[in-house]
Amino acid sequence: MTLEHRPDASLALRETHPGLRIGCLALAVALALQAVRGCIGTNRCDSTWLTWGLVGASLAAALGARLEDTFFVFDPAERTVHWTRRRLFSVRTGHVPFSEITDVVYRTLWSTAMPSTRKLALVTQAGDVFVSGPINTTVPDPEGLRAAIQAVLAR
Repeated sequence: MTLEHRPDASLALRETHPGLRIGCLALAVALALQAVRGCIGTNRCDSTWLTWGLVGASLAAALGARLEDTFFVFDPAERTVHWTRRRLFSVRTGHVPFSEITDVVYRTLWSTAMPSTRKLALVTQAGDVFVSGPINTTVPDPEGLRAAIQAVLAR
């Protein structure tokens, strides 16, 4: 996650995964081509190889399409958080007034299997708005994200 303190006193948080997305989609194409290659021409088609190759390609493509890029701007002048979430085929945007944010916390995702996997969330009256993807660490505030957000909200 990239944290940027802007000259206008706003705070921008960006989390992107372009390399991972491209890698997943490239893997999907490679698996599909490898699976289909045995069925082209005079070769005898192995249905098991074709099926598992296409299943693997579909899973890799689904992962690449599901990866989400997030962009949050905390604007103290407007006293609003503007956010954008992008996936391969969709874009969602929204805003949350500072007055609706009651806290900034880390939420544990899988308390029994992976106790150190957390997400940074804005606690609002309508529910949590997750700012980050999973963070695998036991450090209380990695990269100072929570503290930076709280400082902007307090202005």
